[in-house]
Amino acid sequence: MNDNIQIFVLKTIAKMCPKALETYITLWENRDHNSRYRSDVRDVAEKLLISKAKFNHHLRELASAGVIQYDKDEKSIYVALI
Repeated sequence: MNDNIQIFVLKTIAKMCPKALETYITLWENRDHNSRYRSDVRDVAEKLLISKAKFNHHLRELASAGVIQYDKDEKSIYVALI
């Protein structure tokens, strides 16, 4: 992703949902080559050092801001960084 676009995204998150900024950065650092992140539901707290409830809240905030799309099933969480 272009550096200018990434800076714009970070500024947008900082304005719209500042508490979720650290979660977004962690997702960004752990994304795959397609800018996607996948994790087992039970591993979220351990991998991201955040409670499951807080992580879910941050996902909703980031999705509302339009910077991610996510989907969950019983076992996994899938996040696409936009």
